[in-house]
Amino acid sequence: NDTILIIGNGNSVIKNELGEYINKYNYIARINNYKIKGYEKYLGEKTDIWLNGANSKLNKRNKYPEEILVFIPSLILDAKKNEVIEHVSKRLKLNYDKFKVVPKNEIIEYENIINHNRLTTGLYAILWGLKYFNNVVIYGFDFFIDSKTHYFDSKFERFLSNYILRKGHKHDNKKEKEYVDKMILNKKIKRLEDCCFEK
Repeated sequence: NDTILIIGNGNSVIKNELGEYINKYNYIARINNYKIKGYEKYLGEKTDIWLNGANSKLNKRNKYPEEILVFIPSLILDAKKNEVIEHVSKRLKLNYDKFKVVPKNEIIEYENIINHNRLTTGLYAILWGLKYFNNVVIYGFDFFIDSKTHYFDSKFERFLSNYILRKGHKHDNKKEKEYVDKMILNKKIKRLEDCCFEK
């Protein structure tokens, strides 16, 4: 396949009922704690690849897609060294043969593009998509700019994220947003909204 649709977890995904349109894509990637049940009319039903950061708040899934790719920042790879696979296996609650950790040299390649060593899982995912696919379409990447919450968060989680925890401080969200905006402008990345509402 030469096209990948990468779906983020921003609140914007439940503004439009694009589920049927999304289902038409041959290759669909979703990120971290994505949820489909109850959101099918907005997000479709198919997941070909799960892209995650093996973070501490990752939920155990009832069903896993065929392919699982894990993005870990280079500084954490350095800290964990030989324990990385075991660490990821515990976090994902999966055997070693069920997932692949993106190699450190590739992670550094992505970090050098942005000149930052702690990218969001979403941006690692986009950069990976650009490396391996001719066409990258994205949806639901809000980059903590308008909101720090996800479409599936409860009211309490939204309150915590926006007013108490102040998530996202280790990432450079402004720099990430500027990069993605530039890539959209240069037509290197397409937004799903622009694809499905094109005349």
